[in-house]
Amino acid sequence: MLFQENHIFKKSYLIFVIFLIGSCDRKEIKTEREFFIVKLNAFNLLNDNHDLLHVMLGEEKGDEKAAFEQFKSILQGSNNDELLPIINAINNIKHYSKGNKKIESLDYLVDYYQAGLSMQLESILKGYGIGRIVPNDSILIVYDKLLKDG
Repeated sequence: MLFQENHIFKKSYLIFVIFLIGSCDRKEIKTEREFFIVKLNAFNLLNDNHDLLHVMLGEEKGDEKAAFEQFKSILQGSNNDELLPIINAINNIKHYSKGNKKIESLDYLVDYYQAGLSMQLESILKGYGIGRIVPNDSILIVYDKLLKDG
């Protein structure tokens, strides 16, 4: 009986420590602006590196395996929680091989996810009365002006 109680205590303690360590690495989002920036940063990361997916698939010229490794490294270097489904998807691809269906699925995921982020950013701006498409390089400036002007 004592062994079981001690074993349960150790397991509970271990789970608590893992939770504590894991939660220290996360930044809590407290404002709408922070929320907007997280989504914008995720969109920009995917947008800026989307060509690597096309190289991986052989649709564009380049070293397919190197493109895979570079894209994976970029994602793993990100601490943006918005990218978690994509990070998980690329981590599930154990090694690059031409014609790998998981890479094709990753491309679909990124395409749809990026479109979804774009729609979310656009919808936030629409909520403030902006009915036009805002260029990516000025979207935060426009958003900040909307917040300032009320």
